[in-house]
Amino acid sequence: QEEIKGAFGLVQPLSAWLADAHALASETIVQVEDAVLGATCQPGYPVLLSKTRPSVRWGRGTADPADPLVIDWLAAPLADPPAPASQGLPLAGMRVLDCSTLLAGPTSARILAQYGAQVIKIDRAGIASGDVDALSDDEFAFIGARTVSAGKRMVFLDLKSTPGQQILRALVQRADVVHHNF
Repeated sequence: QEEIKGAFGLVQPLSAWLADAHALASETIVQVEDAVLGATCQPGYPVLLSKTRPSVRWGRGTADPADPLVIDWLAAPLADPPAPASQGLPLAGMRVLDCSTLLAGPTSARILAQYGAQVIKIDRAGIASGDVDALSDDEFAFIGARTVSAGKRMVFLDLKSTPGQQILRALVQRADVVHHNF
């Protein structure tokens, strides 16, 4: 860069980046054990603090691909599962309700999860069921969810319904932080 008096960056396909030694060493790509895919790589940490390391705290659970996806919108409330070990991370024990959209909001909440916060991502029910309004819903809004929602638990709510509003109120009451980008 100094010789040509300019800035440049390496452009390579995703497959090359996921196998790049520098990406693995810098933890911009991390290796995880996935219940379905086995050992695999995923985007790593966008922020690394000098004294506190983030961590991938849990992977995807096992699923039976033969069983169809069933979404029970009005199921009985479930008790919170035990929180995964946060290994002394600075935000351990903090509850964050992530109501953000697009890219910057969910990415910043992902960073909170990597530093130990228990993050619950709220999304529209139509995204999970495929019941979207072509005039108002962005059909591509959920494409990056695996990247920006890593380390979060997700809840799909219909906020136009009374039960959806009640669930959101209950989650807000139990949250330490309500995160949004409106």
